[in-house]
Amino acid sequence: MILHEAEADLRGWQVEVLGIDLSQAAITTAMRAVYSQFDVQRGLPIRTLLKNFQKEDDNWRLSEVIRTRVSFKAWNLLDDLFPLGRFDVVLCRNVLPYFDMPTKFATLQKLSRVMADDAVLYAGVEEPLAGVSSNFQAMDDNLGIHIVQRPDLGKIKSLAAAG
Repeated sequence: MILHEAEADLRGWQVEVLGIDLSQAAITTAMRAVYSQFDVQRGLPIRTLLKNFQKEDDNWRLSEVIRTRVSFKAWNLLDDLFPLGRFDVVLCRNVLPYFDMPTKFATLQKLSRVMADDAVLYAGVEEPLAGVSSNFQAMDDNLGIHIVQRPDLGKIKSLAAAG
C-alpha cells in the first residue's frame, strides 16, 4: 500500500514484492488477502482501510491493484536463498525467536548474502541481532531496523582500490 501511494516517486524503479513462508497454508491465506475486522483494526488507519480494502460480509478484502503487485512463494529460510533474487529491503518478523542460536546465525548469514550492500532488514523488536550476527548493525533497536554490515567488505574494497 505504501509503495502504491509512492508510485509517482518510484517512476523508473523496478519494484517487486515477494512474500515467503514455509507454510503453503500461510501462502494461500496471504494470496487471498482477506482479513477479519480484528486484523484490520490492529494498527491500520481507517483512511487506509477504506482506500485499499472492500468489505465482504464480515471481512475485508485487499484491492486487486495492491494484491497483484505482490507475489508469494513457499520457501524455507534454511534453504538456499539465492534463487529468490537480490533484496534491498527484507522484513523478517516473528521468525528468529523460534530458532536456536546456530539456526539464527545461519539464517542471518544467508539473508545478508542476498541483500544489497545498502539493504535494510526489519526484524521484530523482540528479535535483537546483537551477539547473533556481525553482518547487521542496528539502526534503531526500538524499531528492529538493521543495515547490512559486512566486516570483510571494507577490506575487499580497499584491496580492489589499491590493486
